[in-house]
Amino acid sequence: MFAKCRKAQKVMFIVVIVALLSVSVAPMSVGATPINPQGPNPPIQDVPAEFAELANRAMAYENAIRTMEKYISVANDGTLVLSVKSGKSIGVDEKIFQQLTKALEETNKQLRSGQLSLAEVHLDSGTSSLNSDTAAVGDAVTCAGINGFRFFWWGMRAYFNSGRTEDIILAAGSGGQVLCGLLSVWGTPASTAICSIISGVGSLYIAWLNNRWGRGIMVNHLIVNPGLPLVWHQ
Repeated sequence: MFAKCRKAQKVMFIVVIVALLSVSVAPMSVGATPINPQGPNPPIQDVPAEFAELANRAMAYENAIRTMEKYISVANDGTLVLSVKSGKSIGVDEKIFQQLTKALEETNKQLRSGQLSLAEVHLDSGTSSLNSDTAAVGDAVTCAGINGFRFFWWGMRAYFNSGRTEDIILAAGSGGQVLCGLLSVWGTPASTAICSIISGVGSLYIAWLNNRWGRGIMVNHLIVNPGLPLVWHQ
């Protein structure tokens, strides 16, 4: 289904790179292989019991985000407007709806204050290519999925292709310091928070996602609940 990906780097090599790196690094990059973030989710019986809570939470938030952003538009003053008042009216869990609504309000505060520009905030979480944001390079062309990050109306999403996901699995198994160092080397924004989220879900869950779909992972960093473990497949 996918081109054979490069082998993951050895953890010791990662440690050496983290220790020796003393120059600025380029941002995470995007490969030529597009993702299909709207691909089918597995039936519930296909999710191992030990991962059911993590998977169900990730799917619930993903579905809520995709549904809510259908009702978001840009106002004349450059802020974002949600045209529905409750989750029930659009089939979204009310708790998740309220949380994402607060995230939208926080984004609007940053837009009003000038901390964010409207051009930086993406309204379509299902966009299948990041090539407009960053240039394609190197390892990504031999691995499925993409590397990169985007800022959305609800927070930030980091993408890791199948090869970098393999590296994450190795690094996570070696401890938080190695994992956080690796993300920092890659130039991941909010790397400490992303590191905490990945550590929270664990390497076994990430390995299941990568093996099951074969195209890497995406990590959501919500504005209003940044530590919530939301990791799903590309």
